[in-house]
Amino acid sequence: MLLLSASAVLVPIVYGLAIYGWELQTGIRFERGQLFAEFKLTNLGEVKVVLEGLNAEVYGPDGKALAPASLDKAVVSIPGSTQP
Repeated sequence: MLLLSASAVLVPIVYGLAIYGWELQTGIRFERGQLFAEFKLTNLGEVKVVLEGLNAEVYGPDGKALAPASLDKAVVSIPGSTQP
């Protein structure tokens, strides 16, 4: 259920970035009772992007919070670069 909920959030974001020439690859792994989503972003656009943080909750279809979502470190993506 958690994977389905995560997919419902990620698919529109990946699609939106692809329209503007960005490539976002995702990987999901389950480790020590925690679900991790890993992203690899290729900035094919013309704008530098800085993602400084993320503090969110992942919710299930019933509206209950399933898990927190956070960004481990800031990510700087300059045009023509790939960032893990």
